Amino acid sequence: MSIRGKYTVLHLAKHHAKVYLCARSEEKAENAIQEIKNETQRSDLDMVFLKLDLLNLSSVTATATDFMRYEIQSNFVLLPDLF
Repeated sequence: MSIRGKYTVLHLAKHHAKVYLCARSEEKAENAIQEIKNETQRSDLDMVFLKLDLLNLSSVTATATDFMRYEIQSNFVLLPDLF
């Protein structure tokens, strides 16, 4: 997770936002979630891991389908640092 992404998620988590963390590696995502929980000193954070590989269109479709099982809409999307 980029520094910018991490601090954005930290800020959202502090304000009780539900955060979906999409990543290729579940282990890295779960480590990031635990790190954010430790930094915010809150165990009640509403963070969900969704497996996503942006280089694989079927993965993107599957992740979108998974997301729609949880939510009707998204109010915010943070894309990875691509440049």
